[in-house]
Amino acid sequence: MKHYRILIAGLAGLLALAVHGQAPANLANSRVTGQASGFVNGTIVLRFGASTYTSTFNGSPDSGGNYSYTRTAANTGTVNLLTANNPPGNLQPDNLVLTFTTPYTGTFVNSPDADSSGPFTLALPPAVSPGAAGSVTPTGASLAATINPNNDATVAQFQYGTTTSYGSTATITLSPNNGTVGQNVSVAITGLAANTTYHFRAVATNGVGGTVGDDLTFTTLSAAPVINTQPQSQIAIATSNVTFTVAATGSGLTYQWRKGATDIHGATSATLPLNSVTRASSGTYSVVVTSGGSSTLSSDATLRVIVPQQLTVQRGGGGQFQLLFTDPDTTAATDLSRFEVHHTTDFLGASTAWVTNSGSFTLSNGKILFDDTSSTGTPRRFYRVIEK
Repeated sequence: MKHYRILIAGLAGLLALAVHGQAPANLANSRVTGQASGFVNGTIVLRFGASTYTSTFNGSPDSGGNYSYTRTAANTGTVNLLTANNPPGNLQPDNLVLTFTTPYTGTFVNSPDADSSGPFTLALPPAVSPGAAGSVTPTGASLAATINPNNDATVAQFQYGTTTSYGSTATITLSPNNGTVGQNVSVAITGLAANTTYHFRAVATNGVGGTVGDDLTFTTLSAAPVINTQPQSQIAIATSNVTFTVAATGSGLTYQWRKGATDIHGATSATLPLNSVTRASSGTYSVVVTSGGSSTLSSDATLRVIVPQQLTVQRGGGGQFQLLFTDPDTTAATDLSRFEVHHTTDFLGASTAWVTNSGSFTLSNGKILFDDTSSTGTPRRFYRVIEK
């Protein structure tokens, strides 16, 4: 059997109401304060129906000495008041009628003679609704709950630990701390052990009583992997094979390689082989290494694929040299700015000096053409084409 208490404080004394059984939500285990002037010290015992709260006031105690409570309407209650002025064996009950204008306030009348009346304020123990743990990392989490102070100054905290003995606390801030609506609260906790299950609950207390929330659990993530060897940038000749490699430490490691920001399908090992690379293989590569729910992203590694060009040199109509070549990869025409032409007149010298040509490339009959206008009248030049 559950026990509840309602306290009615007045100028002339204090009434302690002990409730046996299931009480209505707005009276159960509550404290009522008001401006009573006709009360004296005494005790009231209330009884409620099992589910309907429609017990009938009968004016006399039952065999157990308990008096009845009648909930006459949704927001009206009648209490059978047994005052301490009446000696044992000659008990004459009064009626205390509580009329609620809100779930927490109203007026009371001590009837039938209405020897006292006035406003009252009802307070309940805090209401605690469990939330959940979020933002879980290897070393921390955010604990959440909903707490209603139920019209009395309330202090609250989360209790947490690796067992239901908890052992650690985190203070919850309520604003206001004496409100009448549920407040969604959360507290970030740190310093946890990786890959460990924790218990937690919310606990709230005010002047009426205390409420303990349900026990909940969460498991911290595994520690993030440590990458010991990063993938390295490479320059490769078209049609050659390239392999990127990463080395990491951690438990149950998994891998996901990416090109740019896009995952590469099926690339889920510590190595990334790229066979017979083409110009389209050029780009930035990285790998996400995961252990449990924690991940570490590698540094970027750049692959640059160079396609060798076979040049043909001819004289133009103005006597200048012209370079012609057909791109073996067949993709150069989409971006001719990737090429740069250098020339020298002493290819076999001890210290050959290459000069960068100005000008641009064009397409001519399906071939790439560079017109070296600076070579007019020059008897000899050596050229090279650089792919940037």
